[in-house]
Amino acid sequence: MPKIPDQVGKQQAVFHGTGAKEIDKKKIILNYFHKLNRGINDFLKNQNAPLVLACVDYLLAIYKEANTYKKIYDMYISGNPDSLSNDELHKNAVKILKPFFEESYKESINKFRELSGKNSKLLLD
Repeated sequence: MPKIPDQVGKQQAVFHGTGAKEIDKKKIILNYFHKLNRGINDFLKNQNAPLVLACVDYLLAIYKEANTYKKIYDMYISGNPDSLSNDELHKNAVKILKPFFEESYKESINKFRELSGKNSKLLLD
């Protein structure tokens, strides 16, 4: 039978808190997110695309503090995005955005009907 090391089951005290180091970490993360936000805004400039975030839960609030993009979507992909492939991220984002696209489609159909008159109902039904 293997010998169990003497340290198994013994714990040392670990202190957690909101000391200066935690505040410094948040400032560093927030600064990074401000830079990321500028890049996102430059990339999506003059677009109306919804932005779906993929991040661990505790970073969401910090990113939202830095965000200025107007079309950030309420739902997001929770968890570490490094553990997902690009295809998995895309599939999750499409699933999240399905109601958005359905609503957009309905609005387009209604606008088409409004502009083309009563006969358009026959074309789309």
